[in-house]
Amino acid sequence: MIRNTFALLFTLLISLQLIADETVIQGSIKGFDSKTIKVGVYSDYITNEKEWLNEQVIINGNFKLSINLDEIKQVILRIEDKETSLFAEVGQVYNVSLTFDEEANRGQSFNKFLNLSFPFPKATELNQQIKSFNKAYQDFFEQNYAKMMYKGANKETEAFLTSWRKKAESKELAFLKNYIIYALANLEDIRGGSNVTLENTFVKGQPILYHHKEYMNFFAQFYQEDFDQLTIKSGSQKMMKALMFEESLDRTLEELNILKNFESVELTELYLLYGLFEVNHKKVINQESSQKILQEITKKGQNQENKEIAGNILKALERYGKSMEAFNFTLLDANGKEHSLTDYKGKQVYLSFWSNTSIPSLRELKVMQKLHSEYGDKVHFVSINLDDDPSINKSVAQANKYTWDFLHFGGDYQLREAYQITTVPTYFLINEQGGISKAFAEGPIEMERTFFNTLK
Repeated sequence: MIRNTFALLFTLLISLQLIADETVIQGSIKGFDSKTIKVGVYSDYITNEKEWLNEQVIINGNFKLSINLDEIKQVILRIEDKETSLFAEVGQVYNVSLTFDEEANRGQSFNKFLNLSFPFPKATELNQQIKSFNKAYQDFFEQNYAKMMYKGANKETEAFLTSWRKKAESKELAFLKNYIIYALANLEDIRGGSNVTLENTFVKGQPILYHHKEYMNFFAQFYQEDFDQLTIKSGSQKMMKALMFEESLDRTLEELNILKNFESVELTELYLLYGLFEVNHKKVINQESSQKILQEITKKGQNQENKEIAGNILKALERYGKSMEAFNFTLLDANGKEHSLTDYKGKQVYLSFWSNTSIPSLRELKVMQKLHSEYGDKVHFVSINLDDDPSINKSVAQANKYTWDFLHFGGDYQLREAYQITTVPTYFLINEQGGISKAFAEGPIEMERTFFNTLK
């Protein structure tokens, strides 16, 4: 009996602990009833892959989302194609108010933002302290940017850095301290600080903060194109041989560490991951060799974080591989007729995404008209409009007498995510079997040469 009572109490305590550790984000938003709100985090800050943790239908303007976090993380809230974020601590409850400003987002086909506010803000709360620092940083940057570009704001920059470094040291919360420290490191990098000093101070010998936005922002900015340049430097031949011909992860890391002198294998591997991801669209590294190294890291990487980043990079690359089947859709054209991607099998499909708010989109549709008149019997031309108002799609097609299939995305935000559309116009070339033969393909001006050479 005593043993059973103890077991029951133990189970109850564990249950209460699990409930206490849940992070809750709850609040209100008008005008989005029956819409789904999702909450997630960045799986990593190299690929910016997002992991969605929970979702809920908004009822009477209210929502409540519970998630489990193991550390402080940037949390994303999304409704359709509109996003905002906050920094959430483990086990805390956040009451928020969301609004969507139509005027502020007018003309935005992408990066639509929700406004987030805290009805009862406390100055000592993490988000309020970050907001206070961000405002000071932004004000300084706006006032001194022009001078900094001409090396004329050294005194002002040094005073700002010194002041906020002292404030950072006084912060008890490590996440907040590091947020300020690495944002200031970014500022030092922007003003042209010594690369050796920056690397020795903020990278080498420091813990890798994989899930810290500002640390990873600094890492990406500091090492931008660094690996690309390293591959062509004198002395990199052994590393390139290990990577491209031996296809050996261990040998590649060994030679890379000699070149970079990181001393930490985890850091060397992270640098390699970022480098391979950055140069993938270039023909610096054989893509098959790159993918083999990435696959090896997913199995025997130095830590779980590097394994996950390698997996996310592979996912991003494979999403647009030649053997990858294009994401199917069923959409309405300008006349209300339904079309699916599978309907177009048998011919190549030149797929474009466009918006009426994008001048390049409208200009290239004019060029597409000429391309369609020449190759429309051999290639399916399909243009998908991403404006919220479907009548725009019809009016543009009719006003310009475009005769190929003009489809409207119909609020299918999953379609935009599947094709990773972050700007317009964007083009894809899909083969006769429905596989992607070229992601982010050339626009119609350049594509004319491709069609001329391949469709004679």
